[in-house]
Amino acid sequence: IWISLGWNGEFMGGPGVYEIIPGFIAAFVAIVVVTLATSDAGEYQHIER
Repeated sequence: IWISLGWNGEFMGGPGVYEIIPGFIAAFVAIVVVTLATSDAGEYQHIER
């Protein structure tokens, strides 16, 4: 989006940042999708102290 607007040259400190932000967004979406798609394996047990 910001590349088409011409912000990539001055966006948050340099031209390479526009590649990092979509990567973080894609990773976050992948984490959420995998977490919601997989069932609870029950491998963690609560220890009462």
